[in-house]
Amino acid sequence: MQVLSQRSTFCLSILILFLTWPVEKVHSSGICIYVSKHRLNWFEALFACQKKGMCLADIDTTLTLLSLTDKFHGDDRTDVWFGLTAFERTNYRYISSNKHVEFTPQNSQLVNNGSCAFLKPEDPTYTFASAVCYDKKRFACTKTEMCNGAHMRKRKNFCAIPHSAKEIMAY
Repeated sequence: MQVLSQRSTFCLSILILFLTWPVEKVHSSGICIYVSKHRLNWFEALFACQKKGMCLADIDTTLTLLSLTDKFHGDDRTDVWFGLTAFERTNYRYISSNKHVEFTPQNSQLVNNGSCAFLKPEDPTYTFASAVCYDKKRFACTKTEMCNGAHMRKRKNFCAIPHSAKEIMAY
């Protein structure tokens, strides 16, 4: 009986912890993604992500691209800054890891005079495009170890527990 009581207390504590976390966008792939509702320039967006303990998103695989864009429909399909930049560089690199671009969707157009990359809606999905970094766009952040050469301190988690995990905890 005491073991059952301890297990119930533990599960209740975990449930309360998860229910008190702010909920943003979480995808079934397990990738924690924050997508802003407001528009900032690329540098302001980078700072906003860092304040959340995140970095502008690395979109380096088809899975990451689909995880981010699968929730955008209709009027919500818009330009979205992410963590790829050629600002004061000779080529595009991710701000979180300084890695070169290895993945780009079809029809992507990254030119160095644009300097900062964004997701551009192109039916039926999105492509990469570049623009002047001071343009205002929505932006996407993801959890990373590093961002712009700095270790990211662990902050309040902006990800919520997936529904499937909540069901497991209920048993």
